[in-house]
Amino acid sequence: MNEGNIVCPIFEVVGNEILEAVYRFTNRNWQKIEFAEISDHPTDRRPPMLLVHGQPGCGSRWGFLPSSLDQRFEMYSYDRPGWGMSRTKAQDITSNAHLLNSVAAQIHRATGQEPIIMAYSYGAAIALMSLSTSKSAFSTALLIAPAISPQAINRYDKLFGYRIFGPIAAFVTSLFSTKYIGSGFREVLRSSRSLRVEAKNLLSELADMPNQDLSKKKIAILAGTADFVTPPESIYDGAKKFSLSSIEWVNGGSHLLPWKNGDAILSFTERAIIRTE
Repeated sequence: MNEGNIVCPIFEVVGNEILEAVYRFTNRNWQKIEFAEISDHPTDRRPPMLLVHGQPGCGSRWGFLPSSLDQRFEMYSYDRPGWGMSRTKAQDITSNAHLLNSVAAQIHRATGQEPIIMAYSYGAAIALMSLSTSKSAFSTALLIAPAISPQAINRYDKLFGYRIFGPIAAFVTSLFSTKYIGSGFREVLRSSRSLRVEAKNLLSELADMPNQDLSKKKIAILAGTADFVTPPESIYDGAKKFSLSSIEWVNGGSHLLPWKNGDAILSFTERAIIRTE
């Protein structure tokens, strides 16, 4: 690809931060990487895929999903600001979209291929925001249980905005989310702070995202019929808002599709890639 077509990093702290928080799935484990150290690969290598986590979450806590996808794709992930090993504070959706573009662009440079984005929950809103810009560094996005409509905001989400109950709700949520963030006290405390910031932003972000026709983009959605976090009505509302028509359902699937339905995600991914080629 012509180097001039690749987006340069536009997130202020990309220099060192991004290299500390990006991972590659190697030997069935996530390993931190520096892109300059990625050696050249043969031309028939697996296409790169970049995972974008939701909230609470981090780049190295995806259960068995990476192992399932590793059969077909070269897997990458990263910690969004405020999560995992990222040292910056949690950011709004626009800053997150800039950072996603930067990570995707660096993967493109390192591998010679544009990464496929697989974005989960709030990560899906970030991916759509990125695709809505003229500087998007990727063209294919697979959205898993996406939070892309105000109808995905429930009463519990609104608790995070309260001065007294917000910190308590965020701490309790993080305590019950160690599977996705890590089990140390530092991870729980960091998650509590980041969850509050992002949750409060989310209340306005999903409502303020303008209707846009993204029908010509390569976007597909997979959601669960029994998801109470991003219920079916929120999926349909978000799909309508962005003119998206490719939706598949996991019958009885909850919001935890990446941890409970890895095989379904793999088969969905293969079908979606064929449709968008």
